[in-house]
Amino acid sequence: MGHEFGLYEIKSVIEDAVIEDLLDTMDQAVLSGFVDEVSDVPGRYRFTHRLTQQVLAEGLTKTRRTMLHAKIGEALEQLYSGDLVGHSAELAHHFGAAAPLTGVSKQIEYCVMAGEHALATYAYEEALSQFQRAFEAKVGQSGTTVSADPGNTRHIDQQTAEILYGLGRSQRAMATFQMQDAWSTLSMAFEYNLEAGDIKQVVDVAEHRRTTELLARALNLVPSGSHLEGRLLSRYGNALNFEKGDFDGARDAFHRAMTIAREMRDPALEMRTITNAACLDGEHLRIHESLEKSLRTVQLARYVPNPQAELLARFWAATAHYSLGESSHAIAHAAACLDLANRLKAPSQLATVLWANETLARMKGDREAARSYCNQGFELSPMDCRLLSSLVLIEYQAGDHDEGSAVLNRLLDVMKQEEDGADLEFALPAITVPLVVHVASADSDLTAAREAAKTVLSAESATPSLTLRARAGLALTAVAQGDASEAHEQYEYLVPHEGTMLYGGLGSVDRILALICIVTGRFEDADAHFKAAENFCRMACYWPELAWMTHDHATSFMLRDGQNNTQGATAMLDETNRICEDLGMNTLEEKARSHRALLAA
Repeated sequence: MGHEFGLYEIKSVIEDAVIEDLLDTMDQAVLSGFVDEVSDVPGRYRFTHRLTQQVLAEGLTKTRRTMLHAKIGEALEQLYSGDLVGHSAELAHHFGAAAPLTGVSKQIEYCVMAGEHALATYAYEEALSQFQRAFEAKVGQSGTTVSADPGNTRHIDQQTAEILYGLGRSQRAMATFQMQDAWSTLSMAFEYNLEAGDIKQVVDVAEHRRTTELLARALNLVPSGSHLEGRLLSRYGNALNFEKGDFDGARDAFHRAMTIAREMRDPALEMRTITNAACLDGEHLRIHESLEKSLRTVQLARYVPNPQAELLARFWAATAHYSLGESSHAIAHAAACLDLANRLKAPSQLATVLWANETLARMKGDREAARSYCNQGFELSPMDCRLLSSLVLIEYQAGDHDEGSAVLNRLLDVMKQEEDGADLEFALPAITVPLVVHVASADSDLTAAREAAKTVLSAESATPSLTLRARAGLALTAVAQGDASEAHEQYEYLVPHEGTMLYGGLGSVDRILALICIVTGRFEDADAHFKAAENFCRMACYWPELAWMTHDHATSFMLRDGQNNTQGATAMLDETNRICEDLGMNTLEEKARSHRALLAA
């Protein structure tokens, strides 16, 4: 029995037992303190301490203990014949313990059943554990080794492929830790099912191992206009976006998927496709379009429960609202995201949502909340480049340059471990490093930042979101180095994005444009950009960014007018100081006081 057990479970194992005798025995066990009755459930008991259970079990010989596990498993099968799925984990445990005598067939059967049940209820760690046990038992049964080569399916049968499919989905859900394992596992399952001609299963696997290559192969196997094609197209659009940066191809795939979803009257497919399309628009900086689609998904979620799609939609809604300065709406969606992510218990999704909430907390000036979100994220993903970038800025803004430098080195280490490509691992260092230079006048490696930006820009798959951050990084690097020509080049790219914030709390596009204008001697244009950005930040209540805005605006006055316009510069620096004192922005406060003293001299 497990830690908790029932009277009739015992009766099933001890076939000739009399209920009255069992009741007397259990009464004595309760009085002796060995077990407790489960409250409000007559006939249910639990051991008062797991050590008690362990001692009793160890009093049995291995053979008897193994035989008891087999009898318990068989008894539970009869007792719960109407709900084997709900008790599959318990059955898997007993048949696993009985395997030396009875074989592994039932252990594998119930491990797979328990794993699928865990996936359906978002218990991803449990799912991973069950499928791993099933896989180990299967390999041990066959006496063979399953090759990690997706093209080698010689030792894989249908049951092994089923296990690999479950194992791969579990690994993917725990993607923070096991993404590469997930891709290899799912690829093996795909190749087996393809050879076996199981098109339905090929589609199922391809939806989870969603690369353009596998999805394209699967699409060639399904009828045009079919529901299977719609499912694949919904995933194919995503793959085209992230692998190829192909906006038009992705948009076409989503359009075809939507047509099928509406013809089939499948709101679940429609919801998923709209969500993926919102992600496409967000990555391509079509902010209003992304917001519109995200809100449509949130609306559909009232009628079609799909917490994963709703989470992604709310993330992009929060991102869009943040970028447009609509902070109250952004915060509401980010908070809802956090609730959904905690429900889903998927580390990669939770880390993303913590980053979204961190961004908003930091932009509102709540440094402690922002740091807390970072630390929670690091428990899930210690080297998450998004959270590292955020924490760098948190520490430097607070004046802890030593800690900021240490975190920045971790961020750069993550970049060095990555293969060159269009990834946040390169885009974030490209802008974070020059931001540190601007914030703290620190001696950071601008060469590394420049190379990181060029890595992103040279990649075929770079989306506009990544490109914008790389361009902003090059612009700030040029500003730091006084390179007017380079700064002007980046201005032409950045200016279409004025009136927005960079994703991830990396600042206002208008502030960067203003800094470029200062370097290129266009002070009136700088003044216009600063004013627009200041109005934006006041409306959004992005106080730390406003503090930097007023400081940099005052600096532009000082560079342009010297001592001839002290009044305007002084008023701006006074506002900077007020915000810094309220928020503990020690680094900027020192800068503002220094400039204030120069004006007073």
